Amino acid sequence: RRINAPPSSFVYTAWASMEYKKSSASASSKSVKRARDLYLKALEVDPKCSVAYLQLGVMESDIGNFDSARECFEKVLKFDQRNSRVLQAYALMESRREDADDRKVLDLFERALKANPKDGGVYQAYALFVVELGDIESARDL
Repeated sequence: RRINAPPSSFVYTAWASMEYKKSSASASSKSVKRARDLYLKALEVDPKCSVAYLQLGVMESDIGNFDSARECFEKVLKFDQRNSRVLQAYALMESRREDADDRKVLDLFERALKANPKDGGVYQAYALFVVELGDIESARDL
């Protein structure tokens, strides 16, 4: 039985997430391509769907498409500048690049904490990054 409901960015985003989870996480995977198409459908329905941009950006980052991931994160931050989860994902993506700019990563984590000073997930990711830089004492202070 089919329900005649209007398209929903939430449904497309959830469906895309399921497709990505069953993928082999390779850029050429059919599931990754399907997930990307579904995220884009979600964004057609709601061009300001932060969750769709966030999840698409994380997927692109996971498969090494860093420029595409950055584009997703930057788009969200144009209309949702205080989204600590997007800022955290952006920082993590930037830290994975071969040409990582540590200062940029630190600035993104700082922006995330300024946006939401009580976000434990940001503190944890930030501290782990600082440990990777070799500054255990500063990580403990976070």
